Amino acid sequence: MNKFNYDKEAEKVLTENAKVLNPPKDLMNIISDLKVIGRREMQHLLRLRHKYTIMVANKKQALNYRHLLFDSQYSFKFGSEVRN
Repeated sequence: MNKFNYDKEAEKVLTENAKVLNPPKDLMNIISDLKVIGRREMQHLLRLRHKYTIMVANKKQALNYRHLLFDSQYSFKFGSEVRN
């Protein structure tokens, strides 16, 4: 329950999207011992998780939208590809 996975992949995501996610400067101190963190630190972690899930959902939505645009360029009739 009191786990926060911080591996190389998580570090890469945080550094690439630092402006969007805005991680706290003392993130390593916060996640070192989750049992003794206070309310403020927990708010930082929850806010970080919320921003990350929104970022991932937006990326998935953009990929689905591109896929729909590509599929709408073609109509399939009897298994043959016909351009609209």
